[in-house]
Amino acid sequence: MDISLNQTTTKPSKILDLELFKKGFYVSPFELDSKVLATKGFYSIRLKKSAVLPRRYQMIFKGRGNRIIYMGKAQRQALGKRLDQELKHTSPGTFFRSIGAVLGYEPIPGSLRNAKNKNNYKFSKSDTMKITEWLNESVEVFVVSYVGNFSIESRIIAKYLPLLNLVGNPQKCIELIEDRKRCRMIANG
Repeated sequence: MDISLNQTTTKPSKILDLELFKKGFYVSPFELDSKVLATKGFYSIRLKKSAVLPRRYQMIFKGRGNRIIYMGKAQRQALGKRLDQELKHTSPGTFFRSIGAVLGYEPIPGSLRNAKNKNNYKFSKSDTMKITEWLNESVEVFVVSYVGNFSIESRIIAKYLPLLNLVGNPQKCIELIEDRKRCRMIANG
């Protein structure tokens, strides 16, 4: 199976149609094509129709007009490696930290106390597994191979207003900012 517009081709494009993320073929993370995952490009994560967020977020999410919760790029690494960070927390990923905070998980207390980077909090192994399981059951992913100017990411985020994107999002979710700050405080304990 080849993922991209009706699953775009594995050949990276230099032109990106912003409508791709609305019309694209979203699949379970397990169904993504390995050829596309070996390329650089953009990805979009959306909630499945049956999935819901905690009440505090669900009401805001419904007002966004689409089910996309996060959009990102894999500019310096392959899409597969980037999605492993975001969906499996193989290394610090902004989306994984955000969804963990949204779902009410707390990082390991004091785990960043002596760390240079005071932002990249991590969850316990058991909480990481629970978050990963939730993601496997609740989200779909769309990927696009791309080799052009990656600064277009800000236009994509401004168009779709994904709930869990903060940078470049004109409708930043204040609740997410608060929950991530709380998690950083716990981890820096």
